[in-house]
Amino acid sequence: TNVDATTPTWSVLTNATTGGQVTALAVSKASPANTLFVGGSNGKVLKIAGATIGDPTATDISTGLPVGYVNCIAVDPTDANKLIVVFSNYSIKSVWSTDDGGTTWSDISGNLEQNSDGTGNGPSVRWVTAVEFGGQTVFYAATSTGLYSTSTLDAASTVWAQEGSTTIGNVVCPMVKGRDVDGTVVVSTHGAGVYSATQTVVSVEDELGIPTNYILSQNYPNPFNPSTKINFSLPQTGKVVITLFDALGRKVKDIVDQEFAVGNHSLNFNASNLTSGVYFYRLQSDNFVQTKKMILMK
Repeated sequence: TNVDATTPTWSVLTNATTGGQVTALAVSKASPANTLFVGGSNGKVLKIAGATIGDPTATDISTGLPVGYVNCIAVDPTDANKLIVVFSNYSIKSVWSTDDGGTTWSDISGNLEQNSDGTGNGPSVRWVTAVEFGGQTVFYAATSTGLYSTSTLDAASTVWAQEGSTTIGNVVCPMVKGRDVDGTVVVSTHGAGVYSATQTVVSVEDELGIPTNYILSQNYPNPFNPSTKINFSLPQTGKVVITLFDALGRKVKDIVDQEFAVGNHSLNFNASNLTSGVYFYRLQSDNFVQTKKMILMK
């Protein structure tokens, strides 16, 4: 269409058919610009180069992707060959990326999945966006259990950390968008409003993966059954004790009691021998103490 016209004129792209419903669209901004990507309800992803001129042919770039519902396609603003595809289905690997225009794909779901094959109680991922600000790129994933982010895509070993655990919480987040010019990130929720924040430019220590503070992240998934992941960060090597309490404050067990090196850590906690209910887990290390709530639903 002629988007500069007061009343745009529309034409049909006859080759932009996936064999199912068209559920996602994205257009590249550069290298090259105006490449249209089309996602379908059957897992098909098509690439249409020069989509603003005539009725160009489409290339199917779905090989290597799962069969599922494509809910979002995100294209790198500086390179049309780099994109991320999001599948919102449960029980499949949810987030995939390519650096070669769809010739090959890598699973970057990482710890968003409970099991390595995508099964289990991991969240449904609804949207992914990348924000480039201050010379750094951060990827944000809106899911059925809140908002997550990562600055490093490391195939299946990608680590996503929860954002706004005490503000956004574990509410369903259907979409997240960002603005590169000032690092603004905005996420929508189901019934809990819209939240915004400004992306922080991290220090050199952060880029190297060396935390500057103690952090205990919200477990995910939450609620869970029977396994969940607990992430924490240490600015120095030291002994870590993570203790589980029931809803009445009675100690159930020590989940871990050992020394950990400086850095980011992830534990898988299996509660198959516990009854359903509300529990609290407390991390103690040096003079740092923090407690968070988890819910086991069998």
